[in-house]
This record gives sequence, C-alpha cells and structure tokens, in this order.
Amino acid sequence: PSSGGPRADGAEAARSALAELQEALVASGVSEAAPAEGGAEPSGAAALRALSRMKKSELVDECLSRGLLREGESPGTVAELRATLRVERKRDALIGELVERGFAASRARSALQATGWSLDAALAKLLK
Repeated sequence: PSSGGPRADGAEAARSALAELQEALVASGVSEAAPAEGGAEPSGAAALRALSRMKKSELVDECLSRGLLREGESPGTVAELRATLRVERKRDALIGELVERGFAASRARSALQATGWSLDAALAKLLK
C-alpha cells in the first residue's frame, strides 16, 4: 500500500511532470519566457511595480528613464503620469508578445506603430 494515499501519489506525479516540463523548456531555450516558479508573470513584468503603489517621484523617474519626459520638464499630475506609463507598459507588453513569437523588437515596434498598436494587424503585417 501507498504511504500517502492517492493524493500523495498524484502530487508526486505532478511534481515529476513539472520537472520534466522545466527540463524540456531549458533544453529548447524557451525557459526565459516561462513564468517564474509560483508566479503567473514573466520576471520582467513582475519586476515592474504597480502604478497605483508608486509615489509621484517614482512615476517621474520611470517616465524619465523611458524618455517620456525631459529633465526639468513639468511632469503633470500623478493621474497623468500613471496614464502615460499605463499606455507605455501596455505597448511594451504588445512588443513582448511579438518578440515571443520570434520577431525582432525593432520590427515589432515598427509594425505596431504602423498599425495603430493593433496586435493582430501588426502580426499580419509581419507575416506578409
């Protein structure tokens, strides 16, 4: 008889299957795009702090680092900064989707800009 019952056997089988899947991902080179263990987002997205939790100085710093503001330029309100960063983060996610599909980031950005940031239209343009 099993020492832990059917639930323990199922958990062990799941752990074994997960280990095999992770090994296959590492071997195929896809592991960088896979979610971190226990998380649902890629590590790059998880590293971004929630806009609602950021203070104005942090929002300004991120805008400056992205080139959305120039040094000494009036940053606007917190709501405006959050809205700007929300759009930029969404655009980054769209570019990331196309990069995951094998396109270069520069080509992905160009195609998205040319199609008004429509993922489906940009994908169709890139596949022509």
